[in-house]
Amino acid sequence: MIGKANVAANATKWSIVESKGYKYKDKLGTDSGIEHVILKGSTQNKSTAIMKGKGANLPDLNLTVSSSQLPLIVQLRNDRSGLINGACWEGRFASPTKNGDGRFKAKTP
Repeated sequence: MIGKANVAANATKWSIVESKGYKYKDKLGTDSGIEHVILKGSTQNKSTAIMKGKGANLPDLNLTVSSSQLPLIVQLRNDRSGLINGACWEGRFASPTKNGDGRFKAKTP
């Protein structure tokens, strides 16, 4: 595991995005440095999960990934109790468009 960041189930920071999904906004990044999350579902295999963070609260991650660590597996998990307890969304990234200087950027095929 390269790292982990937790985002609280805070009703004042999460909101519904029409009928498509959810978004999270915390300008101060109080939960693990995470400032923005977008989760959108799709019936055509085009779901989206975007997470952005920065600052002192963000875990110190080195996101330069060696070729032996590919594919990079990224998981978004719901560890809270409720209707979808333990739900996990996963993306596998084998061919990054950017990989260096502490940055990793890729899209799933």
